[in-house]
Amino acid sequence: MTDFASQGRIHINNMVNLHGAKNHQSVYTAFSRGVSLQGAIILQGFDDKHLTGEITGDLRQEFRELKLLDEITCLRYEGKCSTGITRSELIHSFRIWKDENYVTKTMHKI
Repeated sequence: MTDFASQGRIHINNMVNLHGAKNHQSVYTAFSRGVSLQGAIILQGFDDKHLTGEITGDLRQEFRELKLLDEITCLRYEGKCSTGITRSELIHSFRIWKDENYVTKTMHKI
């Protein structure tokens, strides 16, 4: 089953065809439809770069921003951080307040 065909379904024996997988998200989608890894049956060979390669720059940036938003949320809850309406406003004002190159404790340095 391809990642597209597997959407919305759960299988005990999950036959996956990773040969045409475009990226790690396709691989994740195909495997996530199985109940367990023991029930996964890979039908043919595939490019392992989707499992061992690096993530895209856009996805890396998304994770960085989510870490910042997590910290902003905690600080706002404690009343220690200014408010903002949109995601980009919050991140922008936070970076001005802290530092443009600020890295949270749980974030990897660039």
